[in-house]
Amino acid sequence: MKTINKSAIKKNTRLYTFVKWTLFLLIIILIIPRLNHSKFPGTSTDEFGYLYHAARFVGWNWDNLVEYYPFYGAGISILWLPSFLLFSNNPEFLYQSIVFINAILLAISFWISLKCADNLFPDWNEWIKLFSCFCIVFYPSNYFYAREALPETLLYLLFWTMILALIKFIDSYKIKWLLVVSVTSGYMILVHLRTAGLLIALTIFLIYFFLFNKISLSKFVPYLLIITSSGIALILIQQNYYQNLGGANAANVQNTQISITNMLETIITNLISSGIGCSGHIFYYLLAGGLVFFFAMLFLAKKSIHYLRSSIKNKKSCITNESIFLFLIFAFIINFVAFYVTPHEYI
Repeated sequence: MKTINKSAIKKNTRLYTFVKWTLFLLIIILIIPRLNHSKFPGTSTDEFGYLYHAARFVGWNWDNLVEYYPFYGAGISILWLPSFLLFSNNPEFLYQSIVFINAILLAISFWISLKCADNLFPDWNEWIKLFSCFCIVFYPSNYFYAREALPETLLYLLFWTMILALIKFIDSYKIKWLLVVSVTSGYMILVHLRTAGLLIALTIFLIYFFLFNKISLSKFVPYLLIITSSGIALILIQQNYYQNLGGANAANVQNTQISITNMLETIITNLISSGIGCSGHIFYYLLAGGLVFFFAMLFLAKKSIHYLRSSIKNKKSCITNESIFLFLIFAFIINFVAFYVTPHEYI
């Protein structure tokens, strides 16, 4: 019988913790050099749209600037407001602080994704999970958007937070985790309406829980109230936005609604162009993610089919962590179908 070398285990744990913190700091360090080049918005006019709400709060009048811009969510401005309050007299430093915040958010996302991996794959090698999560953080768009005043880095963090809370809820069925899921998903809608597809998938997933008595009405109702409150807040923000700008026009009503019927009509009546658009998006995923995307989708499909077969075989819903994979592939399909067809026309 082999004896356990406690000293070796302790040493290995210390090494793992050291490497984990090193990678966490490395994510921030790799973005810091960009601060010297980050002095004002310039990569995309979208940045002005996202900065507008916080800028108006501190007394900056950008109404004429954004009058003919699409509407952008005010959720990200909540996060940036302290920077505006502290550094409104130094616009360059203000913008640099926003980029630094993005670096922090990206590093925290790495930490949360690792927590998700630990919960979903407890038998996997710790080092494989560690470096896999680190590599995922540097998906090309993550690093690009982290260097600008754009909300994608926050949305990335909120997504991982929602997934972790959902895993914790499935493990314990404690309402505190469902509240985290609710607040996170509700906040995502305020940041950008494109997350509506994810919210639809989440709601259907939770209804599935509710129908199989895995969520009581007392737990499900708070979720609906929080999501409804987020929707009402979004409508009120939009109304205030138009009031400030003197009314709505063809440009600033963009990003304010989603027409599902128009999307479906476009797909059905333009099958060839829709097919080309679909192929183009798949090509992008393969180009940006390489074979990782291909194998990830196969993995999700395999786990989802196994989960469904187990549920059918047992003739009852067996809600386990494996159901997360079903949710992820379902959410991907909804977002893929919803947003690959001329998205700027319907979002």
